Amino acid sequence: MRWIFICLVITNLIVAGYYWHQGNQTAPVKGASLSVKTSSKVASLTLLAESELKPRKLSSNSKSNKSTTGVNTATGNSITNKEEFCASIGPIAEAKILKQIEQRFLAIGIKPARKNVQVNTEPDYWVYIKPLISRRTALRKLKELKAQGRDSFIITDGELKNGLSLGLFTKQSSALNLQNEMKSAGYDVAVKVVERFKNETWLNFSPSELELIADQVWVGLANNYRFIEKRRIRCKDVASY
Repeated sequence: MRWIFICLVITNLIVAGYYWHQGNQTAPVKGASLSVKTSSKVASLTLLAESELKPRKLSSNSKSNKSTTGVNTATGNSITNKEEFCASIGPIAEAKILKQIEQRFLAIGIKPARKNVQVNTEPDYWVYIKPLISRRTALRKLKELKAQGRDSFIITDGELKNGLSLGLFTKQSSALNLQNEMKSAGYDVAVKVVERFKNETWLNFSPSELELIADQVWVGLANNYRFIEKRRIRCKDVASY
């Protein structure tokens, strides 16, 4: 009996140990299942984030706006860039006045670009006795004219060397009258047209500078310098822009 009792106790312990072991084996299996679900959720979030980085599709309105920007919907032709216009004021011949006007614009933060130009003015008319054969002959003719009370001098260089200058006139009629008078006295006289030029400066303004200039500035400028003109010019004709 004693041995039978001991065998039953051992058998129960073995059975209890088996079930205890089986119970410990099931817990890790459930934990692994949760881990897999969690990983799945993380993967899903990652895909969503990646999808937000993709370019958005243009809506129908956006496509419509884009087409009207580059194409004339009425004609189907491409719209060309709008031409820009600048402004130029001048002419300014005196350096003192040029500085005064520039300072007006510098006071409001604008420095217009200078453009220096050379323009034709009214010519002069030079009356002279044609070149003589030598300087000695020219001196003799000069004394002759002095004796008549005519003011003259010998031309010492150039194509008219050894000729005699009788005067420079701004009016062509005055020059022609003297020429006719001297010819009547027996002198070989001619008239030469002398071209004249003058330098003047214009100040150019870009479109962005014009936006910063108030109307009062232009009005004040026109009142103080009545000779100045303001012209609208194409920017592509101005090299500085």
